[in-house]
Amino acid sequence: MIGTLTVTSSHVVCSCIDVRRDGSYSILSEAQVAFPGIRKGRNVSGFGLQTAVAQAVGEAEEIAKGRMKELHVGVPGAFCEVQVSSPVAQSDGYGEPAAPQAHEYMNDDFELIHRMPWPNRGLAQYGRGDSVSILARRDYIGEINRALDLLHMRPAAFYSQNLAEGLYIIPRSSREQVAILLNVGYYNSNICIFLGDVQIYGATLYLGGAHIASDLAYVLELERSQAEQLTRQFAFGIHYEPDAQDYIRMPDGKLCAFNHQEVEQIILSRMDEICALIGQAVEQSGFPVTESTVGYLLGDGLRDLRGSREYISAQIGFPVKGLPLAINDGATRYDTASLALLELILQKRGTQPKQSRFFNRFARK
Repeated sequence: MIGTLTVTSSHVVCSCIDVRRDGSYSILSEAQVAFPGIRKGRNVSGFGLQTAVAQAVGEAEEIAKGRMKELHVGVPGAFCEVQVSSPVAQSDGYGEPAAPQAHEYMNDDFELIHRMPWPNRGLAQYGRGDSVSILARRDYIGEINRALDLLHMRPAAFYSQNLAEGLYIIPRSSREQVAILLNVGYYNSNICIFLGDVQIYGATLYLGGAHIASDLAYVLELERSQAEQLTRQFAFGIHYEPDAQDYIRMPDGKLCAFNHQEVEQIILSRMDEICALIGQAVEQSGFPVTESTVGYLLGDGLRDLRGSREYISAQIGFPVKGLPLAINDGATRYDTASLALLELILQKRGTQPKQSRFFNRFARK
């Protein structure tokens, strides 16, 4: 039995998996522990992270009724750097060499967790490098190691969660051109660009769904839970009369009304900021958006805002798709990051599953 450990901006998730010889697998357990402790690329409390990791691992093993032989750990995008090594300048179309996309650097703050060859077909217009490296921050790795030390465990390996998610969610046909993963979480968001099987760019924005709820709570003088009620009721693209009201239920059981136009203005202001920063990050990557560019939206930050995918598409200028139907219609209840990490682990082992990707492989024993 192997395990996966992933950390989002709102949860620590641990899964126990039985991998069979034919490449199929069954997920024996999954434990999610709330942990809203990663903000602005730092752990608010290392002790809190250690406690959440220990609890998630313990619960997953208890449900699976066994001990993990290997534990594979994902590193969130906020703690990763994507670097192109030895970039070769290409012409910018005006007779001058274009600036390299990035410069590789190594120091005591980072540890190499992935090195991938630069995609080698049809990409000359984007510039190129010898390889792409994904580095993880040592302080985060150290925090995870200290948490697992308390359980007398050591991680088998560390992996980039963004890389795993992109390879899992974005179809290969889309990755043949510039494909963009938009992982909008609760406290932060990751913008990742893929070409082929390689993540060639990554950026983190310290904005997410929590900031929309915080704006509502601050302006309307509400508790966070009450502001979350308003976000769950909101939908983009629906016309309301000027005097329309939104209602939420207060702790005393009574309904409280708010002017819909005011609620809409608060939500749209923050959404427009998020979209503008996404567009800015894509532009700063140096990889142009073309007619073939497609974005893919995941993460729990905008889950309660209906129509958010369509709104983002209109704001940033390229189509944005959601999760594949097979993992978004209730067919599986498992965390997307955990499933993506498991797929990456099996690929690295050279395992070729016989069963379908999204359904049969999740069958229980």
